[in-house]
Amino acid sequence: MELKDILGIWRCINEGITIDFNIRMFDPKHGKGRSLFTIYGTDAKGNKVWYEWQGAVVDLISNPDTTFTIQIDNINYTEDKPEYQSLKVWMLLENSIILELANGDRVEFQKLK
Repeated sequence: MELKDILGIWRCINEGITIDFNIRMFDPKHGKGRSLFTIYGTDAKGNKVWYEWQGAVVDLISNPDTTFTIQIDNINYTEDKPEYQSLKVWMLLENSIILELANGDRVEFQKLK
């Protein structure tokens, strides 16, 4: 799997919470993709949720368990939440991607664009 394989806008909606993972562009000269990860909405208890990071996705690192770690440089975030800053591609299909969060949760996203 290569970085260009995961380019696009990916969205997951679950119980009023939306998660967008956007790798907006790919710079082949430097091998980087600009990215944005945003969680927003209202949870089941009525609490407003908003979290975001921006960074440069520079590599997909192959792991022995057949996942790919998404290496992110220059990450800036609204608050430090490592479970959303350390991501692995668990599975990639034509129009969906399953990401594994640092806490082990797997989240399925649909490709919007």
